[in-house]
Amino acid sequence: MENFDLDGELDKYQPIMFKYAVSLTHDYDDALDIVQDVNYQILKNRDKFESRQYSLKISFVFIRNRFISLMRKSKILYIEQEMEYNVQVENNMILYDYDYILNLINRNIQ
Repeated sequence: MENFDLDGELDKYQPIMFKYAVSLTHDYDDALDIVQDVNYQILKNRDKFESRQYSLKISFVFIRNRFISLMRKSKILYIEQEMEYNVQVENNMILYDYDYILNLINRNIQ
């Protein structure tokens, strides 16, 4: 059985992995983060790759899944921020209406 150089093979995949991540994210920094996360997962599970239980081609699936996960998180964060903003606007409107009504009442009393 021949020796498998995981580090060398992973080095060969880096440019392709990065290009794929950039094509998904359209952002250089996000693509770097995703590839770094995937590299960490591969190296963390080094034994499965060295025993050839997994091929390095699966790294593209990992990249896609990580991208989807990040998009879901950012969408949830956006929705939470939008809901918070709507509550603030609604509270301001309630206060405005309350003050307006009090002014009307005060005018009618005088």
